[in-house]
Formats: sequence, structure tokens, C-alpha cells
Amino acid sequence: MSDLMMPSQSSKTSSRRRWPASLAMLGMVGWIALSTSACKPPADEAEAPAEKVEERAAPVRVTHATETTMPRRATYSGTLEAWEVAQITGNQGTRIEQVRVQEGDRVRRGQVVARMDDVSLRQAAVELRTAKTELDRAKRLVDIGAVARQQLEQAQAAYDTINTNMELLRSNTVLTSPISGVVTHRYFVAGEQFVAGAQAPAILTIQQMDPLKVVIDVAERYYPQVQTGMKATVQLDTYPGEDFVGEVSRINPTIQPDSRTFRVEIKLDNEEGRLSPGMSARASLELGEVEGLFVVRSALQTQPGRDDPFVWVVQEGKAHRAFVKVGERFEDQQLVTSGLSLSDRVVIEGMSRLNEGTQVSVVDDKGQPQGDSEAPEAEVVEEPTEADVRAEEGAAPAQPGQKG
Repeated sequence: MSDLMMPSQSSKTSSRRRWPASLAMLGMVGWIALSTSACKPPADEAEAPAEKVEERAAPVRVTHATETTMPRRATYSGTLEAWEVAQITGNQGTRIEQVRVQEGDRVRRGQVVARMDDVSLRQAAVELRTAKTELDRAKRLVDIGAVARQQLEQAQAAYDTINTNMELLRSNTVLTSPISGVVTHRYFVAGEQFVAGAQAPAILTIQQMDPLKVVIDVAERYYPQVQTGMKATVQLDTYPGEDFVGEVSRINPTIQPDSRTFRVEIKLDNEEGRLSPGMSARASLELGEVEGLFVVRSALQTQPGRDDPFVWVVQEGKAHRAFVKVGERFEDQQLVTSGLSLSDRVVIEGMSRLNEGTQVSVVDDKGQPQGDSEAPEAEVVEEPTEADVRAEEGAAPAQPGQKG
């Protein structure tokens, strides 16, 4: 009986050994429960309303390339110049005896404008008279056979030499204008000794003011098209908005190797005297027509490492690069020879916000969306609501080992 009522010593020992294992098992279950609860979202987040995430499109303005015929016009800057320029000079080191005109005076061709000291001219006149006397004497002696004909020839040569020298002295003493024009510079006054230099290259400068000319350097590719007598339009900063009509008067037959250009002179009438040498000018030459596909030049972009430019085109609401080959430029229009078609919509504003594949929205010049925009509707992603979560949990099948 006593054996049944009293537990054995071995039973007590086994019971004490099971307690530590039970405590370890309980601790692990508690840690798993805490970790699971930490991973679940808070109740307020689960109940948050659905939010919409919208991708915004970049606004751009577009245009279409146009197929048209453009006049080929080459415009170059230049300066109005006198038709002819005459520098009036005398013998170096000779005293100026008289200057008969002032700056601004109009002169005629052949008019005397200045006189130099005539001492040399008077001396030459005396020598010429002496030579003439010797020549006449030699002729009489030859006629009577008193001297050889060779002496007559020597007298004639001496007379001709002195006469030529006198004519030269006369032209350098009595100075006349070789052209009709206007005195534009006077560098010396009477009584001074004429010595030409950089600051005073002549006694007077006379310029022919009607007509005038514009000298321009034209690109060599236009050499076959430029012809003498063709019309040219000249614009002057002095008379903004006014066109002056001239014509090509001279074409230099050589190409400058450094600039690859050739020089062209354009004659411009100045009967009214409104124009003056030195005025800034822009001359335009009409060189035929060019037919092709044109796009606004501002649409052209460049990419490092590529020689050809590109334009942004809109396709299915997205921006894409289209590399193109270009030809001549016509003011704000650029000829495109390949890489673009009439149906392409070319971006002309908003390029700075674009990358390849950027979603775009086509707007008008006031920034309002256009009705024919090809941009697709923005994608909307909705977050699940609490009701959707509960519905999914209710529809989920029971896991193995769970009771229904």
C-alpha cells in the first residue's frame, strides 16, 4: 500500500528533466508570434483609401515638314565703295604751289585741282627750245650735205627725250582730275612739300560717287550660277526696310583658296546722291529655285559623336530621335534630303525635356492640349482596398492541416 501512495525516486528525477525543454519550447513559440505580428501592416494602413499613381507627359509643340519650292537666295555682307578712286600726287619732294579745291567739292574730269612748283618745268622748257634749235640746224646742214645724216638723228633723239621729260614734268606740275567725282580727302595745303606716306598717301583723293558698287565674297558652289548683268537686291542699315536694285558688273575669275570664295562687284545707281561709300550693305543674289522637303531650322538638334543632326518626332505619344541628312539653308527653313517624311510630326518646342521614348503631350501655342494628340491615356495603378483584401482571403483555399 505504501508502495502505491509514494512516488518512486526515479519518477521525480524524470519529471525534473522535462521542465527545461518545455520552457525552451514556449520561448520559441513566443518569438515566432512576435515576429509575425511585426510583419503585418498597421490597421490604419490597411484601411487607407486607394491612391492613383499618374505618369505626367512632357508638353511639346509640333509641326509637319513641308514639301515646297524655295527660291535659292544667297545673301552676303559688304560695304558700299566708290566706283573709281583717284589719288592726286606730284613729284616727291616738290613744293605745293596751289590747291584749288576743298573736301566735298565736285570736280569734272580734266579739271585742274592743284599746281606744284614749276621751276623744273621752266628749266625743261629752256632745254627743249635749245634742242629744237639744234635739230633745225642739223636739218639744214644735212640738206646741203655739210654733215652726216647720223648727226641729224642724234639731234632728233635729244629733242624727243627732252620733250618727253617736259610732258611728264608738266603732268606732275599742273595736276588735273582723271575722273568726275567728289573730293573726299585733302592731305596738304599750299606751301607744303609733298612727301607721300601712310597718313598722307596723296595731295587729294577724288571718288566717283555715281554709280557706287558693293563688293561681296560669294561661296564657290555658286560660281556657275552667278552671271554678269544678273539683278541683285541691296539693303542698307542707313535705310532700314528699303531695297535698292543693282546688277552684277564684275566677277573675279579666280577662287580664293583660303576662303573658298570668289569676288563679285554689284553696280548700284546713285543719281539722287542718297548713298555714300562706307555704308554697311547686304546684297542678295537670286540663284534659281530648289524643290524638296523643308523643316523649321530650330527643330534641328545635334548629338555628340554624330555628324548628322536629328529632330524629335512624335510617334504613338512618345518622342523618338530621327537622324536626317540636310542640304541648303533658306533663312529659317532647312532642306532635308533624307530621314524624314511628310507625315512625321516634328517637335519645335519643348525639346529640352525630351529623351528617347519620353511620353509627350502635344499642345498648341497657348500651352493647351490639342485634340488630335496621339499621347495615350496615363496609366493608373490602384492599390487594393481593405474589402479587396478580405475578399481575397475568403476565397483562398484552406491550407493542409487547417479545419474548416
